[in-house]
Amino acid sequence: MRVGEVYVIFYIRDGKEMPMYVGQSARFHERMGDYQGRAFNACTDFRVGQAIKFLIEDLKYEIVVRHKQVDDRFKKEKDLIEELGKQYPLLNRLPAYDYAKADELIEITRVQTFCRENYR
Repeated sequence: MRVGEVYVIFYIRDGKEMPMYVGQSARFHERMGDYQGRAFNACTDFRVGQAIKFLIEDLKYEIVVRHKQVDDRFKKEKDLIEELGKQYPLLNRLPAYDYAKADELIEITRVQTFCRENYR
Protein backbone atom coordinates (compact mmCIF):
# COMPACT_ATOMS: atom_id res chain seq x y z
CA MET A 1 0.00 0.00 0.00
CA ARG A 2 1.07 3.56 -0.66
CA VAL A 3 -0.35 5.46 2.28
CA GLY A 4 -0.26 9.21 2.01
CA GLU A 5 -2.40 12.21 1.28
CA VAL A 6 -4.37 13.09 -1.78
CA TYR A 7 -5.37 16.73 -2.09
CA VAL A 8 -7.25 19.18 -4.24
CA ILE A 9 -6.34 22.85 -4.46
CA PHE A 10 -9.36 25.10 -5.00
CA TYR A 11 -9.73 28.79 -5.77
CA ILE A 12 -12.83 30.56 -4.50
CA ARG A 13 -14.82 32.45 -7.15
CA ASP A 14 -18.16 34.04 -6.30
CA GLY A 15 -18.23 32.12 -3.01
CA LYS A 16 -17.81 28.75 -4.71
CA GLU A 17 -14.80 26.42 -4.43
CA MET A 18 -13.48 25.58 -7.89
CA PRO A 19 -10.84 22.83 -8.26
CA MET A 20 -7.66 23.82 -10.04
CA TYR A 21 -5.14 21.09 -9.18
CA VAL A 22 -5.11 17.53 -7.84
CA GLY A 23 -2.02 16.08 -6.20
CA GLN A 24 -0.71 13.43 -3.83
CA SER A 25 2.12 13.21 -1.38
CA ALA A 26 3.56 11.12 1.42
CA ARG A 27 4.67 14.42 2.99
CA PHE A 28 1.69 16.72 2.65
CA HIS A 29 2.82 19.69 4.76
CA GLU A 30 6.24 19.83 3.14
CA ARG A 31 4.56 19.59 -0.27
CA MET A 32 2.61 22.77 0.42
CA GLY A 33 5.93 24.45 1.23
CA ASP A 34 7.32 23.27 -2.10
CA TYR A 35 4.57 25.22 -3.83
CA GLN A 36 5.47 28.34 -1.85
CA GLY A 37 9.10 27.93 -2.91
CA ARG A 38 8.21 27.68 -6.62
CA ALA A 39 11.61 26.18 -7.55
CA PHE A 40 12.00 26.36 -11.32
CA ASN A 41 13.97 23.09 -11.43
CA ALA A 42 10.87 21.29 -10.03
CA CYS A 43 8.27 21.70 -12.76
CA THR A 44 5.16 20.83 -10.72
CA ASP A 45 6.24 22.93 -7.72
CA PHE A 46 6.89 25.87 -10.02
CA ARG A 47 3.67 25.65 -12.04
CA VAL A 48 1.36 25.08 -9.08
CA GLY A 49 3.15 27.71 -7.00
CA GLN A 50 3.02 30.26 -9.81
CA ALA A 51 -0.68 29.55 -10.39
CA ILE A 52 -1.49 30.01 -6.70
CA LYS A 53 0.53 33.25 -6.60
CA PHE A 54 -1.26 34.58 -9.70
CA LEU A 55 -4.72 33.60 -8.46
CA ILE A 56 -4.14 35.32 -5.12
CA GLU A 57 -2.23 38.41 -6.23
CA ASP A 58 -3.71 39.18 -9.64
CA LEU A 59 -7.18 37.66 -9.67
CA LYS A 60 -7.72 38.27 -5.92
CA TYR A 61 -9.02 34.75 -5.21
CA GLU A 62 -8.70 32.89 -1.96
CA ILE A 63 -7.11 29.44 -2.09
CA VAL A 64 -8.28 26.39 -0.13
CA VAL A 65 -6.64 22.96 0.01
CA ARG A 66 -8.69 19.90 0.92
CA HIS A 67 -6.74 16.75 1.72
CA LYS A 68 -7.40 13.25 2.93
CA GLN A 69 -5.24 10.32 3.97
CA VAL A 70 -5.70 7.36 1.63
CA ASP A 71 -4.24 3.89 1.19
CA ASP A 72 -3.23 4.23 -2.47
CA ARG A 73 -2.53 7.89 -3.13
CA PHE A 74 -1.46 7.36 -6.74
CA LYS A 75 -4.68 5.59 -7.71
CA LYS A 76 -6.86 8.09 -5.84
CA GLU A 77 -5.02 11.00 -7.46
CA LYS A 78 -5.50 9.49 -10.92
CA ASP A 79 -9.20 8.85 -10.23
CA LEU A 80 -9.76 12.41 -8.98
CA ILE A 81 -7.95 13.94 -11.96
CA GLU A 82 -10.11 11.88 -14.30
CA GLU A 83 -13.34 12.69 -12.44
CA LEU A 84 -12.76 16.42 -11.87
CA GLY A 85 -11.06 16.88 -15.23
CA LYS A 86 -14.34 16.06 -16.98
CA GLN A 87 -15.92 19.20 -15.52
CA TYR A 88 -13.03 21.52 -14.67
CA PRO A 89 -9.87 22.70 -16.43
CA LEU A 90 -7.24 21.36 -14.04
CA LEU A 91 -3.72 22.73 -14.01
CA ASN A 92 -2.63 19.07 -14.16
CA ARG A 93 -3.20 19.20 -17.92
CA LEU A 94 -0.41 21.70 -18.55
CA PRO A 95 2.52 19.87 -20.14
CA ALA A 96 5.73 19.57 -18.14
CA TYR A 97 8.87 21.39 -19.19
CA ASP A 98 12.57 20.54 -19.06
CA TYR A 99 14.01 23.14 -16.69
CA ALA A 100 17.46 22.84 -18.29
CA LYS A 101 16.04 24.04 -21.62
CA ALA A 102 12.99 26.09 -20.65
CA ASP A 103 12.79 29.85 -20.14
CA GLU A 104 11.41 30.82 -16.73
CA LEU A 105 9.54 33.90 -17.99
CA ILE A 106 7.90 31.90 -20.77
CA GLU A 107 6.77 29.28 -18.25
CA ILE A 108 5.37 31.97 -15.92
CA THR A 109 3.45 33.44 -18.86
CA ARG A 110 2.17 29.98 -19.82
CA VAL A 111 0.79 29.43 -16.29
CA GLN A 112 -0.74 32.90 -16.09
CA THR A 113 -2.37 32.53 -19.50
CA PHE A 114 -3.84 29.17 -18.50
CA CYS A 115 -5.24 30.73 -15.32
CA ARG A 116 -6.68 33.76 -17.13
CA GLU A 117 -8.33 31.62 -19.78
CA ASN A 118 -9.74 29.02 -17.40
CA TYR A 119 -10.28 30.52 -13.97
CA ARG A 120 -11.96 33.89 -14.53
